[in-house]
Amino acid sequence: LAAFLILSIFYSAPPIRAKTMPIVDSLFNILYVFPAAFAYQMLTGNFPPVLVMIAGGAWTAAMHAYSAVPDIEADRRAGLSTIATLLGKSGTLLFCLAMYGVSAAFAYPYLHSVAIIIGIFYVGVVLTSYFEKDPDLVFKIYTRFPLLNAGVGLALFWFVAISNLY
Repeated sequence: LAAFLILSIFYSAPPIRAKTMPIVDSLFNILYVFPAAFAYQMLTGNFPPVLVMIAGGAWTAAMHAYSAVPDIEADRRAGLSTIATLLGKSGTLLFCLAMYGVSAAFAYPYLHSVAIIIGIFYVGVVLTSYFEKDPDLVFKIYTRFPLLNAGVGLALFWFVAISNLY
């Protein structure tokens, strides 16, 4: 829980202000994994497996980086330095592909084929964005991401819940 608080504060606050440090800005988003890790520890008495933490961290880094792609031009005009302004659209989306791949691979021992299926969904969205030339359509794809995340979260919840019943 302390890690969640520290990363949350220093994402925006000095002296670190991670949101102004390309790549670090995405990596700091592992903060979203820590409440689940805290709950896991409270329920089991153990820290979550390291592979699960890495999978979650890779997924959150990819999500953060993907969300920065539609803002590249606005951020550049404003003089903001982000992972997307550093790597550009193509580089950022390749980073996202790598992070989603790591996430699926590291989650595989725990989620089995479900990790691969979910990974394919995210890779499909990122590849569609990668090859799309119209920035308005990329933004439209991005606006649908919350629906994908909600659906995946619901599916994961029920997969884990049902798996632990038997």
